[in-house]
Amino acid sequence: VESLSVVGGTWSAQGPAPIHNAQGMEGITNKPAVGAMNAIVAHPTSADTLWVAGVNGGIWKTTNATNSSPTWTSQTDGFSSLSFETLARDPTDATHNTLVAGTGSSSKFYGWSGPLGSLVRTTNGGTSWTALNPTALAGKGITGLAPRGSTIVASVDTNLLSTCQAGFTAVYRSTDGGATFSAASGLPAQGIAFDLEGDPTNNAVLYTAVLNCQTSPWSGGIYKSTNTGASWTKVSNAAIDSAYIGVNNAHIAVGASGQVYFAFVSNMLHIFRSANGGSTWTELDSSGGWDGCLSLGADPSNTSLAYFGRCAQIFTDNIGAAEYSGRLFRVNAAAASGSQ
Repeated sequence: VESLSVVGGTWSAQGPAPIHNAQGMEGITNKPAVGAMNAIVAHPTSADTLWVAGVNGGIWKTTNATNSSPTWTSQTDGFSSLSFETLARDPTDATHNTLVAGTGSSSKFYGWSGPLGSLVRTTNGGTSWTALNPTALAGKGITGLAPRGSTIVASVDTNLLSTCQAGFTAVYRSTDGGATFSAASGLPAQGIAFDLEGDPTNNAVLYTAVLNCQTSPWSGGIYKSTNTGASWTKVSNAAIDSAYIGVNNAHIAVGASGQVYFAFVSNMLHIFRSANGGSTWTELDSSGGWDGCLSLGADPSNTSLAYFGRCAQIFTDNIGAAEYSGRLFRVNAAAASGSQ
């Protein structure tokens, strides 16, 4: 046994720092890479202010995002887990300084993560954060958050990357600032949720993408709440439900006029759009060859446009990418079917 002596002195952080010549960084000088980010929040009035949440790297903030080489400051290194799956800003805070983040297992490396089921909250833009560890969320990955003052709504999955387990309800709700949570009503008694999104035109309106673990095969769809997550109603139609079988990922985007985009991956990618808050749906063009990765966003000014991204490919494709590069797509609902 070798004895070790304790060396005193002052310690200072030495990282993280990027690695260079990384795969998937085509077109970027020196090809720097620093790890995976699963969530990003942009300040609504300052283009220079961004917060990001790392898959296993904690939360970071920059106040010079438009700089060619932005400076980032770590926010949550002292907390029990650095594995964050979601990050959301509270739209009811006029100062734009209240954010809530939730831990989850979104790493593509076997889903490895730190402890699940915890939240962190800041009311001063990240100067300080407070940990919330409600018992009801213990062991659950937080896939989506909707903070609304003292009310916080959270969608959850498991630590096994979208597999259902007993004791899981897809959405939980707190009315005491995150101290305690209880299961929301109107959802399957056993299920998980891939996403949770709010309507930017109405803070009480929320949507969630649910996988019902009580059906065989597992099914589900999109649910809507008009009372800040207290109760939910299924709004997906028969066309969505028939395709929503064996889903391994789903995302929702809500536009500035209340239009809703719903994308999910089963045997292929499906994209649906509703112009009226989920009352009716139209399926849009998509692209084949999809795996479980998916991101989705609605255009902030054009009600017909949405954008989505996919996982890194592993071969040269028709845009000339030869490395593990992701792809971004735009879909235009105003165009004719087949050319969207």
